[in-house]
Amino acid sequence: MNTYGYLQETSDLLNDTIFITADTTWGQQKFLYSHVVVTNNATLTVNDSVTFYQDVTMTLLNGGKLTLNGGHLLNAAVKINGNTANSVNSVNISNNGSIELRQGQCFSLPLGNSMNLNYGVIE
Repeated sequence: MNTYGYLQETSDLLNDTIFITADTTWGQQKFLYSHVVVTNNATLTVNDSVTFYQDVTMTLLNGGKLTLNGGHLLNAAVKINGNTANSVNSVNISNNGSIELRQGQCFSLPLGNSMNLNYGVIE
């Protein structure tokens, strides 16, 4: 809704990509209308629910890290690039964190990357 209480089209919200270039924590509920890219040597920590709109994706570039500390990715499409000799991607899910994949999506972690699943789920 806009400031006057009228519904606004969401197509205007689907234009910018959010680049995570430094260690960042999302501690409040979010609804994402933009793609998210976690760059080399940056960590995105999610402590609450993040809901992805339609075709929005999250991409971990070489060396990018995702930590769900009790956080949840809903309607998610997570893309993980392959690793290089100097940069390994990692995904850490703990404290009942979860990734709920969008219908038709699968979760794959290229060989040589790191996954730590302590009291969490990917479905």
